[in-house]
Amino acid sequence: MKIGFVMEIKKMQINSKVIMKLTKTEIKEMIKESVKEVLYENKQNLDEISINAKRRNERNIEKVFNKKPLKSIKTLCVFTANNPDSTQTSSKFNKKNNKSLLHDLKQLHLPIVPAKGKFGNLENSYAVINISLFDSKRLNGKYEQTSFIYSVNNGDGFTNYYYEKHDNNLPYVPDKNDYVVKDTETDVHFLPNSNDNYTQIGKKLKYSIPFSIFQMDETITYNCNRLLEHKKIETFNEAFDLTIGRVGMRAHFIKNILYENIH
Repeated sequence: MKIGFVMEIKKMQINSKVIMKLTKTEIKEMIKESVKEVLYENKQNLDEISINAKRRNERNIEKVFNKKPLKSIKTLCVFTANNPDSTQTSSKFNKKNNKSLLHDLKQLHLPIVPAKGKFGNLENSYAVINISLFDSKRLNGKYEQTSFIYSVNNGDGFTNYYYEKHDNNLPYVPDKNDYVVKDTETDVHFLPNSNDNYTQIGKKLKYSIPFSIFQMDETITYNCNRLLEHKKIETFNEAFDLTIGRVGMRAHFIKNILYENIH
């Protein structure tokens, strides 16, 4: 016992001598490396928590879309700052704009899930849980988005509201050029294999909301193409010129075909 105790004392004396020989710079470097190790370990833990939270939020959003009761999600809005006013902009501009949008969204301290959408062009987006309609309008307006979808949990899935600026040719201004509801839909189409016309939240949830306003647009476009094929009109715009504010047999004929299967 006495020999062991003496050996421990000698080890402590040797370590003390080594420490005494270290310069201030060397001690600072040792402390810095120790701090780095602790910070790295904490960051790994935080990243793991963040990833798990995102996956949990993805699953919860999917549950509400599948009409499963879930009290923790009241509202949902998917944001992008890409292509303001529905005008194609550069990848560099879109990336910078989305970075600014993400900063604004983080100030709300709400759950954010990475998302994307493709409606002709691929756009990177963010799905935000439990955001107010006020903030949804404010941030979509700030980044000059023509429209957005605001979803409200009705206890049996989402009721989805399609909002569009009152005048899409003018900037968003509350009370003057506000976002207004253009359509409402509770149904949702899941599109796991779709390559276009979809919104994707997280890695698995890919869907589309069948708003009648979009189906109407498709029907009118189809009818207009029929008129072009049969040479009843020369240009796409001619059909609308004839049916808006015009009277007579030809205008009536074109109008009947253009709006066939709409009512």
